[in-house]
Amino acid sequence: MQDILAFLRLRSLRGLGTREALPYLAAAGEVLPDRPFLEAPEEPDGAFVRLTSALLPGWSLSPLEPFSIEGAERLLWRAFYSECRRAFRGHPFHIGAPLAQFFLLEREVRALIAAAEGMALGLTEGRVAFYM
Repeated sequence: MQDILAFLRLRSLRGLGTREALPYLAAAGEVLPDRPFLEAPEEPDGAFVRLTSALLPGWSLSPLEPFSIEGAERLLWRAFYSECRRAFRGHPFHIGAPLAQFFLLEREVRALIAAAEGMALGLTEGRVAFYM
């Protein structure tokens, strides 16, 4: 998930080409196959659909209209949270439950850091909420 978002940001915001963006990703080519990244279309919405269908099998995510990277990020995290909730149900000794708890706590810490940095910079509540 984080590689998909990083790839979209590198391609659309920084204007990097596909091959130039790959070395910046954490897992592409090592844990994840690099082929979906290399075959991703130039348009961010097409790249989002191609990458989520190839790298996240079983998830049916369709981009929002109009497409934005922030909207794609919210959509991916919403799907991830639903997967975490599903891991908590039924199998108390499955490794998915503590992993889901770890990821949820990590996201909570990141949200607290974003709020603290926003307050320190004097941003409004709405502007800080956008980064959480």
